[in-house]
Amino acid sequence: MNIHTVRWVSYHKKTEWAEFTKKNEKNLALDGDNYMNYLALTLVSLQMVQ
Repeated sequence: MNIHTVRWVSYHKKTEWAEFTKKNEKNLALDGDNYMNYLALTLVSLQMVQ
């Protein structure tokens, strides 16, 4: 898997978080400190989730 960039993710509402994780589960991973990260394969995919 080629990764363009990685960004930490956070949420304000649990309903938004549930929807986001459902749509993007293949691009989510925990880092060494147990924080959720979004793994963007392209700049476009990053822009689409912002």
